[in-house]
Amino acid sequence: MGINKKSIFVFAEQVDNRITSVVFELLGKARELSEKLNAVVVAVLPGYQIAELPKDLYAYGAHKVLISDHQALREYRTEPYTQVIAEMIRQFIRLGTLATKPGVEIILREPDKESVILLL
Repeated sequence: MGINKKSIFVFAEQVDNRITSVVFELLGKARELSEKLNAVVVAVLPGYQIAELPKDLYAYGAHKVLISDHQALREYRTEPYTQVIAEMIRQFIRLGTLATKPGVEIILREPDKESVILLL
């Protein structure tokens, strides 16, 4: 299943190359919402040496995983993560976003806030 104009983006927060548990909860809720709205769940995964992590995101409900694997993303820092995530999703129309605290920081820095629905 590819990305369509109805996409729900989930920031896949990872710490020390492990997906945080709240991400799996968010994916489950996003998947429920996607079925009601006929949308695609897209996990956005920035980090470093994260090649093994997408399989867990698919297992918990992501239809698609966007990955940015770079040494500058080894540890969470708002500015680099914001730039990378914004670039990864800029080409897609946002239907909604589920996010953790760092995800919220990123969303609040995005200029196109009107197209984002934030569910905590």
